[in-house]
Amino acid sequence: MKIRERVLDLLGVLVVGYDEGLQLGNVSDIHVDKKTCRMTGISVRKGLSGFAEPSYVDFRNIRKIGSDVVIIANKAAVRPLPKGVEKSSLKLLKNVRIATQAGQYVGRLSDIGVAVENGDISRLMVTAGGHLDVKPRTTAVGADIIVLPSGSTVTGRKEPPAAAKARTNVDTVTSFLESATDKVIEVAKGTTKKVIETTKQTTAAATRPVKKAASAGGKTAKTVRKAAKTVHKAARKTTKASKAKRR
Repeated sequence: MKIRERVLDLLGVLVVGYDEGLQLGNVSDIHVDKKTCRMTGISVRKGLSGFAEPSYVDFRNIRKIGSDVVIIANKAAVRPLPKGVEKSSLKLLKNVRIATQAGQYVGRLSDIGVAVENGDISRLMVTAGGHLDVKPRTTAVGADIIVLPSGSTVTGRKEPPAAAKARTNVDTVTSFLESATDKVIEVAKGTTKKVIETTKQTTAAATRPVKKAASAGGKTAKTVRKAAKTVHKAARKTTKASKAKRR
C-alpha cells in the first residue's frame, strides 16, 4: 500500500484538470472524515490573490497526488464548496493530542499520511518527530484528541543533534558528580577516622600526668596520715608523763 505522507504539504500546490490540461487553481485545504478516518477531498482556490471563493474536489476525482501538482479528472470535478465542509478541515486537527486507550500520552499531531488508493489515514506524524502507523477501524479521531489502541508507539523518531549533545553533557556531568561525591565521602570517612584516633591519643597523653599526680597524691596523703597518727600518739604519751610528775 502506497502512502502519501505529509498531506498538509499539498497546501498551495497546483491543481490541474487531466482531460482539458488546464490549471484550475491551488490546493487551499485538505478535508478528512473523522468518523471513517479518511481523506475526503481538497479545497481549490483560483488565482494567486486568494480572495476568490474556494471550490471542492472529491477524493474519488483525484487521479494523482504529486509533490508539485495534483491531477484531477477534469474541470467538471470542481464543484461548489459543500455546506459545513469547513468543519472537516485537516488544519483543525493540527496539534491535537494523541493518546492510547491505556491513557498513555503519545504527542501532538503535526500531519497525516493517507493511502493513495482510497484516502484512508494510515499514518500520523508527531510534532516531536517520528510517526505512528494506524488503521482507521482502530483509530478514534475527535476534535480534541486522537485515541489509538494500547501499545501504539512512535517509530522513526530521531533525536536532534542539540538534544543528543545536551543529553551527553548531562550524563557526563552526572557521572562526574557521582564520582566526585564518592571521593568526597571516602576522604571524609578517612579524615573522620584520623581525627578520632588523634583525639584518643591526645586525650590519653593529656590524662597521663593527671593520673600520675593523682597516684602520687594518694601516696603522699597516706604518709601524712601515718605521720599525724605518730605525732598524736607521742603527744598523748607526753601528756600522761607530765600529769604523773605533778602528782
